[in-house]
Amino acid sequence: MSKRDIKVILKDILDEVTKIEKFTKDIHYEIFLNDEMRYYAVIRCLEIIGEAVL
Repeated sequence: MSKRDIKVILKDILDEVTKIEKFTKDIHYEIFLNDEMRYYAVIRCLEIIGEAVL
């Protein structure tokens, strides 16, 4: 794990989870899969979460 403060790491993760919730709220799974921009936004959030824990 990096030398970043754990509180900063957890805040970064929480921020990205909040974005994912916003991007996927009240949307059917099939619509989500066919919305390329929304789909890639969620993937990017997951990438950022992955980077936060390295």
